[in-house]
Amino acid sequence: MGLAAIVLARRLRLHSALPAPSQYLPDPDLSESYAEVFLRIANLAKANPGWWPPRPWRRLLAGMHRFIGGRTRIPGAWEPA
Repeated sequence: MGLAAIVLARRLRLHSALPAPSQYLPDPDLSESYAEVFLRIANLAKANPGWWPPRPWRRLLAGMHRFIGGRTRIPGAWEPA
């Protein structure tokens, strides 16, 4: 099952067609909405050399990145019967 099939199943609300619970799969729609946040921070860092986002921001960005990308391996027990 490719990413296109996952996106189609989500948009049609056919969650039983997904290979795992929805929150563990990649979400390209969510990554589009978060892209502006990542770009603004990158532009801020580019405009101010030597500046790093504060630690809470870095933690938040890392968490957002993990959430958007989904899990790389999904246990067989999570797959629908």
